[in-house]
Amino acid sequence: MKWGFIMCALLATGCEPDMTTPWARSVILREAVKKTILSAANDPESVEFRNWRFDPDRGVSCGEFNGRNGFGGKAGFTGFIFTTSGYALEQEDSAKYLSMLPTCGTALPQGQLSGAP
Repeated sequence: MKWGFIMCALLATGCEPDMTTPWARSVILREAVKKTILSAANDPESVEFRNWRFDPDRGVSCGEFNGRNGFGGKAGFTGFIFTTSGYALEQEDSAKYLSMLPTCGTALPQGQLSGAP
């Protein structure tokens, strides 16, 4: 969520980020992925993300998330892959997830993308 606040703060102060950098495009991609996952979560406040990787030139985001299940316990981290042509969650459709996994091969952690502050 902090990236959303950073982007809002930059836009509010008139300091528009350079959207040509891979890092800036990854911020937008990250927020879109978070919004999709949080909207489907039983308890959005409990969702944690880790191992984010991005290839903003290809519109790819990969990582893992964990949140509370219907019984209030943590479900365990599960993988996700989002691309411009769709997405797959490891626990929902493992065959689709495994078929999309190679698209994550060129993805990097956000801090390693050019243009990172």
